Amino acid sequence: EVGKLPGVFGAAHLDLRCNSFGAEGTQMLAMVLEKYKVLMHLDLLSCQIGSQGAGILWGVLEKCRALAHLDLGNNKRGGQGARRLTRTLDKCKTLAHLNLSHSEIINEGAESLAEVLEKCTALARLELCTNRIRGQGAKTLAWVLQKCKGLVYLDLSDNNIGDTGAAVLAEAARDCIWINTREAE
Repeated sequence: EVGKLPGVFGAAHLDLRCNSFGAEGTQMLAMVLEKYKVLMHLDLLSCQIGSQGAGILWGVLEKCRALAHLDLGNNKRGGQGARRLTRTLDKCKTLAHLNLSHSEIINEGAESLAEVLEKCTALARLELCTNRIRGQGAKTLAWVLQKCKGLVYLDLSDNNIGDTGAAVLAEAARDCIWINTREAE
């Protein structure tokens, strides 16, 4: 039960993947997370945190200044949940790995993410597979991709971005500093 997590609030790594929380459990988790002194890795993959539960978490996560790894994949937040997350990401300057795969963020969520990703200067890995992102969302992400100099891994598989989205992403990747650096190694 989330509310009965150990009282060791200095832990840097919290892995709760594949647990079912719902809104009430997410509220309890948020209360526990507020007590963490340093949280660097949070894995909530497949915890059935929907849009309502995500809204509860965002306010707490923005206080986790050392957060480097955030896995919220397979939690069906939708575009609105992704939009709320962007306000949190703006404050997570150390975030290096973000997984939002299988979360149905659609174009709306991709566009919201693009608005804040350029501020995530530590971001190296971004997983957005299977989110129903189409061509327009891919175009928006391509624009910001050029500004994410530390990004070395981007997963947009199984999104049906279409020919136009693929072409725009390929063009953006061609001009990215990180692509040129990787080729030089």
